[in-house]
Amino acid sequence: MGQGGADPYAPAPYASDDAYAQHPSAAPQQVPGGYGAGPQAGYGPGGYAQATYQGVPAAPPRTPEPLRSQITNSAIGVLVVGFLCGGTIPAILGIIALTQVDSNPQSAQTLNKVGWILCIVFAVLIIGTMLVSFVLPVLLSILFGAAAMSSY
Repeated sequence: MGQGGADPYAPAPYASDDAYAQHPSAAPQQVPGGYGAGPQAGYGPGGYAQATYQGVPAAPPRTPEPLRSQITNSAIGVLVVGFLCGGTIPAILGIIALTQVDSNPQSAQTLNKVGWILCIVFAVLIIGTMLVSFVLPVLLSILFGAAAMSSY
C-alpha cells in the first residue's frame, strides 16, 4: 500500500478542478449513457465532502422600541387633531393605535405616522378650501367690480 496506508494514486482530498485537467487519469470515469462513477452532488474529488463555511447569519440590527408614553401621547394627538380637522380617518387610526400600544407598539407607531400624515393632508385641504371660498370671491369682486364701474 505505501507509507502510512494512504493510496499514492488517489487524488488529493482538496484538489481543484484544475487537477483533472493536469492529470486526466485522476478524473472519474464515465460509463456510456451518462451514468458513471463521477462525484456525487456535494462531494468533491475522491468522494470527500466539500465543507462550505457560511458562518452564522448576521442578525438584523435592532431598532429601539419606542416608549409607550410617546406612542400614547402621539395617538391622543392624532385623535384630537383628526377630529378638529374634520377627518375621522386620522381619528380612527389614533383609536386603533391606542388599542395596540401594549400588544404591538411598532404597528401603533406606524398608525400614528399615517394618522399625522392624513391630519396634515386634511389641514391643507381645509386651508385651501378656505382660501378659495373667501379670497377668490373678494378678488373676483375687485376685478369685475372695478370693470363694471368703469363701463358706466
